[in-house]
Amino acid sequence: MTAIVDIGTRGAMHLPRTHDRPLRLCVHLPGAGSRLGLLDARLAVVVDVLVRTVESCGQQALWACVLGRLTPDGTRQARSLLASLGILPPAAFTTVATAGDALGGEIDLHVIAAGAEEAPGGGLTVARAYQVGASRLPGAADGDALAVRLALLRQPYRRPAVLTSHDLDDAAGTLCRWRGKVAQWACVPSKPVPESYQRLAQQALADDLDAPAVLDLLCRAEAAEDLAEGAKFEVFAYLDRLLGLELCREVGRATTDAEE
Repeated sequence: MTAIVDIGTRGAMHLPRTHDRPLRLCVHLPGAGSRLGLLDARLAVVVDVLVRTVESCGQQALWACVLGRLTPDGTRQARSLLASLGILPPAAFTTVATAGDALGGEIDLHVIAAGAEEAPGGGLTVARAYQVGASRLPGAADGDALAVRLALLRQPYRRPAVLTSHDLDDAAGTLCRWRGKVAQWACVPSKPVPESYQRLAQQALADDLDAPAVLDLLCRAEAAEDLAEGAKFEVFAYLDRLLGLELCREVGRATTDAEE
């Protein structure tokens, strides 16, 4: 069962295990209606990893993207942000007042930024202290937006995050290296994912959504001399289903380019 911390009360809370319906979540984007930035990106990435974690445990989850006002431009901005960051599509774009109707019932969890209005009753509020050290969200001209996702995942979600240009450049370099290695490992016979990697990843995410610990597992697998390359490929593919970094993006591209 996944446990997260309500920053308002500083208490650890367990997400409800809903057997007869999906878990319902909402992420409230503070920049919606004006300009979406890194704080919005951080909230979206956290709820995305939370949804992936819940579903990896066999529980269905539905989430909605809550905007201050539903306008075509605001929805377009939000949809573009989510797509660029590899976020699983929401069930709905909605407002606070209509979120329950959009997801078919009472909301189980609201993900809200510091300084935002309180969520309606019936939900657990987290992310009261989400901050980032820069407000500008790099655009397509700045490179792979998934570097922003990796840079955010490297920092514990409950702590204020400070992102610098060095952080983003380092994240972009790491993604490039990992994708290149995954493409190489894909060319050798596959081996099963060691049980320890699955267990440690699930434990880390169930314990307050510890994405940095899962990233450490990727580093460990990359450097492990006693781990076959076929197993390394499967480890990266498995953990990427939880982290959403598109680490298998380059698989098959070298062969295709050579044939062309």
